[in-house]
Amino acid sequence: MRRFCRRGVAFVVIILLLLAVLVGLTWESEWLPDGFANLVSSQALTSAEPVEGGADGADLVATTSTARQTTSTTSSKPRDDGLSLFCFAWTPRRKFDEQLLSEVRIQFAKCDGHVFYTDMGSPGAEEDDFVRVKLPAQKVSRDKGGWLYHRNMVGLMPALTNLLGSKLIERYDWFINSELDHFLSPARARANIAAYVSHIDTPEDRPVMLMWGNAFVFNRKLLQELQKYWHTLGVTASDNGTKDEAIAVGCPMFMKGKAEWPGSCSQDIIYPALAWDILPKISKQKVMTLGDPGCGHPSKFQNKELPLGCWEMQQNPLGGESLQGELKAIRVLADMESLNAEAAESYCVAHGDPLAKNCKKFHDGRHVAVIHHVNNLAVHSLARQLLDHETVGAVASSTAAGAVAGAAPLQTAVSTSKAPAPFLATASPTAGSSVPVSQMGHSVSDIPVSRPNRLSTNMTLFCFAWSPRRKNDEGVLNEVRKQYRKCDGHLFFTDTASPNKTDEEDFVRIIVPQQRLARGHGQWLYHRNMVGLMPSWEYLLQSGVADQYDWLLNSELDHFLSPSRAKENIEAYLQKMEEGNNEDKLAVDGPIMLMWGNAFVFNRKFVQALKEHWPVVGQVASTDNQTSKEGRAVGCPLFMKGRSEWPDSCSQDIIYPTLAMNVLPPLKVKVAFPGASGCGQHSKNRKNREYPLGCWEMQQNPLQGESEAGELAAIKELAQMATFKAKSEAKAYCDRHDLEVMQKNCMKFWDGRRVPLIHHLHTVSEHVLARTLLDNDPDP
Repeated sequence: MRRFCRRGVAFVVIILLLLAVLVGLTWESEWLPDGFANLVSSQALTSAEPVEGGADGADLVATTSTARQTTSTTSSKPRDDGLSLFCFAWTPRRKFDEQLLSEVRIQFAKCDGHVFYTDMGSPGAEEDDFVRVKLPAQKVSRDKGGWLYHRNMVGLMPALTNLLGSKLIERYDWFINSELDHFLSPARARANIAAYVSHIDTPEDRPVMLMWGNAFVFNRKLLQELQKYWHTLGVTASDNGTKDEAIAVGCPMFMKGKAEWPGSCSQDIIYPALAWDILPKISKQKVMTLGDPGCGHPSKFQNKELPLGCWEMQQNPLGGESLQGELKAIRVLADMESLNAEAAESYCVAHGDPLAKNCKKFHDGRHVAVIHHVNNLAVHSLARQLLDHETVGAVASSTAAGAVAGAAPLQTAVSTSKAPAPFLATASPTAGSSVPVSQMGHSVSDIPVSRPNRLSTNMTLFCFAWSPRRKNDEGVLNEVRKQYRKCDGHLFFTDTASPNKTDEEDFVRIIVPQQRLARGHGQWLYHRNMVGLMPSWEYLLQSGVADQYDWLLNSELDHFLSPSRAKENIEAYLQKMEEGNNEDKLAVDGPIMLMWGNAFVFNRKFVQALKEHWPVVGQVASTDNQTSKEGRAVGCPLFMKGRSEWPDSCSQDIIYPTLAMNVLPPLKVKVAFPGASGCGQHSKNRKNREYPLGCWEMQQNPLQGESEAGELAAIKELAQMATFKAKSEAKAYCDRHDLEVMQKNCMKFWDGRRVPLIHHLHTVSEHVLARTLLDNDPDP
């Protein structure tokens, strides 16, 4: 009897265990691949090993014949209208991508599910909606700018293997593959998909691919067909193959001997080839393709025009890819949304050229779902507001509010018992009127307004910089100090542990929180200089120093700074704003931040607004009571949480624009931010008139780059350009120049003839020559 009972209990336990296993398999079926054992060959997926990722540190496993698929994605309850949309993108997570990621993620979160793919060696943090895949080694190393240039299918092939190995293709109706420099509106994408498939009989029963420039949309049936044949289609070139295959390593083998092979494999070549040629031959089934793989190209089906799928900023008639040009284009596209063709024509005529000549281009884009080459956070944000009809406050206010909770208050310390006053070049300045420039708005109207002259002839300028006082900083400090003394006041900031123990009258020591890297490490605060600048700002705001001046300029010790030219440039920016449209003119009365490369200039009203909201924006990440990510971000501003570079970096050329464009506006502070946060880049006002160049970049120097001889030669040419009154004189000078490189790059030097800042000066001799020739100051 006892033996029978034991057997009965064992039987019940076994039944319960089997039920538990079955329940578990049902629950996880979304991630179990169909035909798991024969889905891919080992060559087809180089990411067959466990793939790192996930917020909790768990491994994510790419599709293999032995491992379970646990790809991390965000998803919501699927729609039942046949338009559920899954969005995915590949990114190497370079600095440019990280700058845009926070805005791109906001849009991707509006899809019914999404995931971002990156490689094992990418510098980004582990995040819930990222999956790492393993890529084969390329001839160009991972850290070079040309890595995977025109070869993004090297990343997309293992990404597709990962996606096809999951149950996601059974869950969603449509899948869109876009890029991080696209603005994507999922709502518009669904509407466009519906418009496209209305031309197709039973689209759910046949493979369909929509081509919206270099963004591509696939229906479920197409991915099911790819899944069936991925053991063949998923095979990529190996460096163990033929010579051309070694060059094409990571590119799909089905492209061998076809377009771009072996040097490149771009998705806007590969996807059309797959749909038009490769898949139909294998599956014996035609793929229905609609649209055009060229962004901005209209397309038709049975002689009926289809909605434009992609609008190209490189073809923007209103200033191209410049910040002001892209902002203006977004506003016009938003205005077009509600206009029929006749009303649009009247609108364009009223606004004159170039809009009048390009009216159809904008009207065609009135419902566009994808905009390509959106390279700035401000443009993404404006597109989200105007094209997706979303207010900034709805997204950003929670970030600003959340910055207070659990935040670490900044601390400052001074090496003397009495805090040093700023080093003054003149008597204490009198308060000046606030001054200048551009503002994001929602209209392109240009109704004239009458305005008083706002330009100041007695502006006061305070200059400050953060320095860890490394050897290269100390080498140029005396020269930098000579220039800073020409400001109306100046200070240098360093940390209490800086190696130079001499207390100098124009240095302030501040407390910098302990970092993951030791103070003496060569990478200490690498791309994290806001860790030093946040307590520097705390000192300036609390001490009252910042209140005394009309403008504050934050530069670095590898900049040559001419304060007199800086004041001239500020005046010139204000003048260009006065020559702009209403929005430009009205912006001069508010907070201003001028962007001169990675040097930034702030007016009095900006400083006042910053001081008022410092309890929120001044909070920094701490190791106390924080998540592991905030521990990694220690010392970086908390308002960057979840945004670009977080948590491993916080560079001022990312932080300052984000502060002006995304953080202060939800706090009801509208900031004008003319200029460009990239040194050497041009910018224009809303009437398409160019501002003077704010920063000249030695890394772009055509005369031997950053070599000492090259930089000295460049300074001499910039000085020569300053002697010419007209562009024609400069052109004549270049035409007769001995160096062909000067003939070809004449305008680069002409544009920098009165530049106030030059970036990446490394030697004393370079600083001395710049001071002598550009500032007319030969004092030894």
